[in-house]
Amino acid sequence: MSHRHLNSLKQTHRQAFLETDRSNHSIGFDYILTEQVVQEYERAVIFRLGRLVKEGSKGPGIFFIIPCIDTYTKVDLRTVSFDVPPQGIVLSPSKFS
Repeated sequence: MSHRHLNSLKQTHRQAFLETDRSNHSIGFDYILTEQVVQEYERAVIFRLGRLVKEGSKGPGIFFIIPCIDTYTKVDLRTVSFDVPPQGIVLSPSKFS
C-alpha cells in the first residue's frame, strides 16, 4: 500500500469514529432528558423522587424531565362551571310559636 492510500484510510476511519462518537452522545442525551409540552392554560408540577422540585411549577411551554427520577402532573387552570339543580327548602317548626 502506498503512503497516500494509508493516510486516506486513516482519515476515513477517523471521520467514521468521530461521527459514531457524536451520534452516541446525542442518543445518550435523548435518554437523559425527556421533553414535555404544557399548553397555555396548564401548568406542570414536577416531583423529583416524590418531592416537589424547588422551581415549583413549569409552563406554559416546553420543559424537560429526567425519566425514572422525575414525575409530573398537569394542572388545568381553566375555570370549570356546571349547573347546580335547584333544591327544595326544608323548614322546621319554630320552637317559640
